[in-house]
Amino acid sequence: MGDVVQLKVVEKEKIWFFLNGNHHEGPFSESEMKELIESKMINQDVLVWKEGMISWVALRQTTLSQMSFVPPSHMTPRAAERRETIPASIKTRGLAFAIDIAILAIPNVLTKVAIAIMLGPSLSDSLGFEKAEVVLDAITVVAQIVVWVGYFGLLQARLAGTPGKKLFGLVLVDSDSEGITVIQGVKRSLLQLLNTLFLGLLMVPTLWKKEKTVFYDRISKTDVKRYQ
Repeated sequence: MGDVVQLKVVEKEKIWFFLNGNHHEGPFSESEMKELIESKMINQDVLVWKEGMISWVALRQTTLSQMSFVPPSHMTPRAAERRETIPASIKTRGLAFAIDIAILAIPNVLTKVAIAIMLGPSLSDSLGFEKAEVVLDAITVVAQIVVWVGYFGLLQARLAGTPGKKLFGLVLVDSDSEGITVIQGVKRSLLQLLNTLFLGLLMVPTLWKKEKTVFYDRISKTDVKRYQ
């Protein structure tokens, strides 16, 4: 008798169906539907139905829409807000990078001017004009490398992208499609700087490969995706 009652309760819980192409799947319980939503097997636009409903409706129009995934505290915001992505093309990545370089020119110029104003006079007095110029150039290069790593490394580790990438709907992820770590960001930014110094020649072999993953992404175990 107890088994019969338990079976009826289970059958009552399994009330939801959803359309998959030309046929329906189900029935599922609300907890099972939640698992399907969390695993991205179904989205808010899928048509669902249960007994008592007049017709099939989008999931977002039902109580199931409230079963949005609430991430555990150890997950990053980017992992919680992950959307469907596809590999970004080399062309799109190049355009995003060009915009980032234009943006980065501003802090680079400001850095150079600030160093010249703060250190120029004292270095000229102690070392002479010519030697002071060499030292100032060296300090400026180091400072601009720090700015580069901060922009392409730390910023992307924090926001999963740069302003240029965000403009084109790109996101930087690791091999598991999660947010990258600071170490990954710094490593990638330094390798990207090396490629830039060689005028992009280090990524030329990528053009002939089926998988368009540049060398600094392979080494850093990162990838650039585009939101669908």
